[in-house]
Amino acid sequence: MIQAVEAVSYVGMCGDGYARRRVHLPARMRGCGIRSLATLAPIAYCACFIESAEVMLDGSVGVVAAGGGFFDMLAPTFGVGAFDVGGHR
Repeated sequence: MIQAVEAVSYVGMCGDGYARRRVHLPARMRGCGIRSLATLAPIAYCACFIESAEVMLDGSVGVVAAGGGFFDMLAPTFGVGAFDVGGHR
């Protein structure tokens, strides 16, 4: 990815620490938005866990028929309304 950035800019651009950090910043912070998979792994894990926990509790995602999830006994652990819109997750 760094080679691609240098191909559209100039060779050695990412050799500077400041420029290299800026390449990894999101576009909303005036960066290039190129992020490392190693830094995204914990974020992706949490997002997948939340999607799985929603199905575990109420099955509202369509995987389980209406009336219950895989592990309804976890409802006291997560709390009532944990995965509702604006919930406390």
